[in-house]
Amino acid sequence: MKGIPRERIRNFLFSWRTKLFAFVTLAAILPTMLIASILMVIGQRAVGRAVLGEQQEMARRVEDRIGFYMRSVRSLLYTVAERSELKRGGRPAETLLLQGILRYHPEILEVAVVRGNGQESSKVARRGGRILENVPLFSREQRPEFSAHLQGRLYVSPVSFSDGEPQLLMAVPISRPDGGMLLARLGLSHIQELISELGLIRSGLVFLVDHEGNLLAHPSEGKGALGKQVARNPLVAGWLRTHRDAQGLMGFEDPQGREWVGYTRSIPELDWGVIVQVPQETAFEAMTWMRQGVIWGTLFLCGTFLLIGGLLVRRLLLPLRRLEEGTRQIAQGQLKYRLRVKSRDEIGRLTQEFNRMAESLERLDTLKRDLIHMIVHDLKGPITGVIGSVRFILEEPQEELDAETKKLLMIADRAGSDLLRMIQNLLDLAKLEEGKLELRKDSFTLQSIIADCIDPIESSLNSQNKTISVEIPKNLPVLFADKDLIGRVLINLLQNALKYTVGGGRIGIRSRLWVEACGALRQSAVEVVVWDDGEGIPGEVQKVIFDKFTQAPRSGRGRVGAGLGLTFCRLAVEAHGGHIWVESEPRKGSRFCFSIPVVERAEVSELLKASEVVG
Repeated sequence: MKGIPRERIRNFLFSWRTKLFAFVTLAAILPTMLIASILMVIGQRAVGRAVLGEQQEMARRVEDRIGFYMRSVRSLLYTVAERSELKRGGRPAETLLLQGILRYHPEILEVAVVRGNGQESSKVARRGGRILENVPLFSREQRPEFSAHLQGRLYVSPVSFSDGEPQLLMAVPISRPDGGMLLARLGLSHIQELISELGLIRSGLVFLVDHEGNLLAHPSEGKGALGKQVARNPLVAGWLRTHRDAQGLMGFEDPQGREWVGYTRSIPELDWGVIVQVPQETAFEAMTWMRQGVIWGTLFLCGTFLLIGGLLVRRLLLPLRRLEEGTRQIAQGQLKYRLRVKSRDEIGRLTQEFNRMAESLERLDTLKRDLIHMIVHDLKGPITGVIGSVRFILEEPQEELDAETKKLLMIADRAGSDLLRMIQNLLDLAKLEEGKLELRKDSFTLQSIIADCIDPIESSLNSQNKTISVEIPKNLPVLFADKDLIGRVLINLLQNALKYTVGGGRIGIRSRLWVEACGALRQSAVEVVVWDDGEGIPGEVQKVIFDKFTQAPRSGRGRVGAGLGLTFCRLAVEAHGGHIWVESEPRKGSRFCFSIPVVERAEVSELLKASEVVG
């Protein structure tokens, strides 16, 4: 904001436009942003619930499929355990029945009948796709499956690995007098196929671990990875601590820095854990799209509200700007300025009152001008008669007037001349304001009028011990202007300089030619400066010094004059297309400057011929 005036910045910040726009913006944007935030929170929760529901459903499907598989094996074993062949005993019959089990269920790798004393009585095994009968028999008396048999309950062993293949033992009691149990070794390759079928979900995966955190099945890992310890996975570690279903989604970051969200579910009868994990960006992809939609929608709504708010503020403030412009025009004396009433609201009524005020001011101004004209015309004749009579007496032979009488007559002549000049200024001022004063332009040099301008103040210069300096270059161009008006401007400025300079002070006139380039055009003008080393003019007075009835303060003195001289100077200079301004500092004197555009010689000749034709 460098270069911008502080006052302008302050006016902008505290203007009604800024306040209204801020109010409309906040009133529209804050609710929009609040609604957008609520939608984001609701959407995030909804997406989170949807992701959790999806992962719960996937884990439930895996649990159901594994549970169904294990129940089918258990049901088969219970059914066989109730067969009469096993109740009667006899190895041939048992062997034949066990072979039927292996043929019926290809996932069962080995099945044996164990007597009540823990000794295997018959066993059939699957090796390389063949069913073998002559398999070594072992004692199960010290094994956990036999302890479960003694308690009369189903036994399912922890998972073990053989050649990278996960396996487990399942034993069910046999109903016969000496007791016993039916023991089967179950391969879990079907579980791996199931996980491979269900385990890849939207760039995520589902895998299975046992109660120690060993990998049982994985959709993308080979057989060699099965049995590997995966307890470092945060999801697996969390499940191992509780062996229960997770209460919600869990997020974590893998060693590669990728973020995941997951869910864990227990299979209680096997003490296995189902682990579901999906990349966070994939899981919450819908949330990302929704967030982008909400953000773009919010931006669109905010932009729309800003546009509507800007248009609304502009519509509300436009009548106020017109009122401001009207007030400025009235302040500058344009009393004929009127505003159009376009509404019937408070602003419209204020506009009507403004127009009534302008009409009242115009009537008062017209009355004032008429009164001034009447007074001036009524005074001009008597004053002219008085001046003529005094000068007639002064022209009498000197021996008929004593010195005192002559001095009084000269004072009366000077005072009458000042009063007549003031009256003439009032007349010309009124004409200049109305644009009715006819300029009698002619060509002349500035040097030719300087002496005539100094003569009226020469006696005051001598009596007050003040000096005047004149610096006029000889090469100044000829001016084409109203010689009388320019002379009166100079006289007014010199009299002001004399008035505001203390005894023994200095005043002066200097001039120069300056040229201003306006694109391809060059405009030249003669600048005249009337300066003094007097008291100076305060900054707040400089802004209004050329207004009517305005005077600069004088230390130790009251008001002198009517305050019309500088107004006359401004109007006279502006009537010639020039400018007038003041430069002053307290106790450093003042410089009143004005410029008159220079007219080229060819243009002067044409203008003179045109004026002769018109005359």
